[in-house]
Amino acid sequence: MRGGPNAGDYQHLSSAFLKTLLNTRPNSSLFRAAFQYLPIRDSPNENPHVELALQLGELVLVHGPMDEDCFYWGETLDNRAGLVPSNFVQRVCSNNQICAVVPGSFKCRALLEDLDLDKFVNVSVRSVTSDGLTSPDAACTLAVGSVGLPDPPLEVRAENGPQPGTLLVSWKPNSSQPRPPSRAAVQSYLVYADGRCIAEIPGSTADHVLLRLSDFADDPPMFITVRTKTKEGNVSADSKVVRVPRSGNGTTNEREGVVIMQNNSSLPYYSSGEIIGEFDSF
Repeated sequence: MRGGPNAGDYQHLSSAFLKTLLNTRPNSSLFRAAFQYLPIRDSPNENPHVELALQLGELVLVHGPMDEDCFYWGETLDNRAGLVPSNFVQRVCSNNQICAVVPGSFKCRALLEDLDLDKFVNVSVRSVTSDGLTSPDAACTLAVGSVGLPDPPLEVRAENGPQPGTLLVSWKPNSSQPRPPSRAAVQSYLVYADGRCIAEIPGSTADHVLLRLSDFADDPPMFITVRTKTKEGNVSADSKVVRVPRSGNGTTNEREGVVIMQNNSSLPYYSSGEIIGEFDSF
């Protein structure tokens, strides 16, 4: 009688168990049986008794490289060892590569190995047609492991606004973060002036805010940074620091690397924690 799990029970094995198992066998790799394999029936070799019988979905620890006959030496989780035909198993891997290929007629599950669950990991699933066309990652993406801190936004800019006495702060949302309803999804952006939070702009796709400089008349800011904030309240590190431009409206300050925008429209003002007005044209 087998002492380990049946083939149908592998879906219930925890990632922690499998990770510990692989850590105790550092030179092994985890494979999954893509088809049922019965050596007496399927083997082309003269000695099928040295090969492993496999059930669909059964997990195999493979030791060492493939031999010249395209067989691996493997061990099942119930401690049976033997040769494994390479064309009947599929390797399960990770690290931003294809982790598993599951035929469309199979059950919708796959086991991933070597995921560092102490860190935030994005796992995505793509469908593939017979012509090789694939769906986008964003169609099915989930976050596993510790959420950790989100990434700050990119390409932060501070520019003179379209009206005198205004400051336009813009940025590029970071596409590496998962989307709602994930708990690690970006919920808002925090704008800081000289290290002090002066605005929170809701929305994962928000990319700018228009500030009134009169709100800072007593303490004009010199530097601006932007942070991301997740649904759980985790806040990223600062974005790159940008200097608040001192040149007049509609000009370019090449020394500071700031291009001043002109003729913007429909930009909301942000003041005292709330958007207080909108203008159709300037």
